[in-house]
Amino acid sequence: MSCLISVASVVGMSSFLEQELLKPCGSKKGSDGVTAFRGKSHMSDRGAMRCHERQKQIVLPLAISGWLWGAQSPLGQSLTDELGTLVKEKCAFGWLAHSRNVRLRLFTEDTRRSPKSKKEIKIMNRAKILGLLVSLASQTTLFCLSANIAMAQTTEVKNLPSAEYQKKFDQLTQAGFRPVKVWSKTLGVIDYTEGEHPRFGYWATFQKVPGGPPWVARHGIDAATYQQEFNKWTQAGYMPTDINVACVGSDVRYCVIYDKIANPPAWVARHGINNAAFQNENASWTAKGYHLKLKTSCQSPSGRVYAAMWQK
Repeated sequence: MSCLISVASVVGMSSFLEQELLKPCGSKKGSDGVTAFRGKSHMSDRGAMRCHERQKQIVLPLAISGWLWGAQSPLGQSLTDELGTLVKEKCAFGWLAHSRNVRLRLFTEDTRRSPKSKKEIKIMNRAKILGLLVSLASQTTLFCLSANIAMAQTTEVKNLPSAEYQKKFDQLTQAGFRPVKVWSKTLGVIDYTEGEHPRFGYWATFQKVPGGPPWVARHGIDAATYQQEFNKWTQAGYMPTDINVACVGSDVRYCVIYDKIANPPAWVARHGINNAAFQNENASWTAKGYHLKLKTSCQSPSGRVYAAMWQK
């Protein structure tokens, strides 16, 4: 719905821009002998200043909007460049919008009388404005469609207890999604009922990955089960692509995703180690040319618990 509103707003802007940006501001010969072209009428300095201010008030919001768009796509750059050219030609007011280095500067300058007639300039400017609006509407539509497609391929699961997470996991995987990241922490609740204690909650990101590799995911398993699953799947040619360890009270639970990757790089993983052991492992494997690929830790009553993977 927001995309449709944006496109409708762009189309409805055409008559407004044509009326405001194409209004002549008169002409005034400055002290330096340069005549600024504003049409056939003559205006006082104060009148010309009011005219410039009116057109700046119209252009500045558009420039800022284009600048914000430009942080994500070339659309904003096109908008600011085109409108800047139009207003500079007609009103001797323009701007430079540098969206890439986050700078916006306004300036005014005098322009010599153009050899083109007023009618020619108006026709030329109208065509430019309409062309810009058509381009803006089409690019907005494409941007919205792309965003909707991307959003349809990714979904988030948040703050679910283990049983509800498993139910959601089954629903999503049957619909063609797969987890790409799973993590756990204390389940967020508004208020505990009598006798209820803090427990693990689960969060995850699921995506549709057409043609992706075979995968396996486990959540809420203890250290012993984690080791059994690790041995089973690594012997079958899988490698961990996401690991999480979480602590709630004295309980420690792991979440892990394995992918079967063709020609995998050399890698090594450790879990259930304390801070000193992690530092030693990290120093040892980095000295052998490996880099730390995955690292996760949580705080238990007995100290910090780490799980990590190094990859060459």
